[in-house]
Amino acid sequence: MAKSDPTLDKLAQVELFHGMSSHELEAIHEHAKEMTFRAGDVIGAEGERGGRFHLILDGEVDVDVHGEARPPLGPGASFGEMSLVDDAPRSATLRAKTDVRTLSISGFNFRPMLVEHPQIALKLLQQLSARLRRVEAASAQH
Repeated sequence: MAKSDPTLDKLAQVELFHGMSSHELEAIHEHAKEMTFRAGDVIGAEGERGGRFHLILDGEVDVDVHGEARPPLGPGASFGEMSLVDDAPRSATLRAKTDVRTLSISGFNFRPMLVEHPQIALKLLQQLSARLRRVEAASAQH
């Protein structure tokens, strides 16, 4: 039996990548790189172009939305997944609370990969559609 790759296991836990095969996760991982940030570094600033997804491997990240602190993110949490698709401005400021190590994918590298692997694009659309349905259902209840 093949030994499991802990990084691929963490990628598989990202909501956007649910349902991806190990081959598809490996293709995504090939377009990723590890990045490190020191405590206090801004990883992404609200209102600035995102362009990069981060999966936290080690450390904690503070989250601030419109000046309001949100719960910090830790290992296994991710942010910026929409940046893989649309490169829109960030909706929050993310600052390293501790030294942080992430697995990062730029939209610039991710989008061409979708052309090479259309099955990943289809699964990605399914996950985004499911997310939109949950948001619509939640807003209908209010």
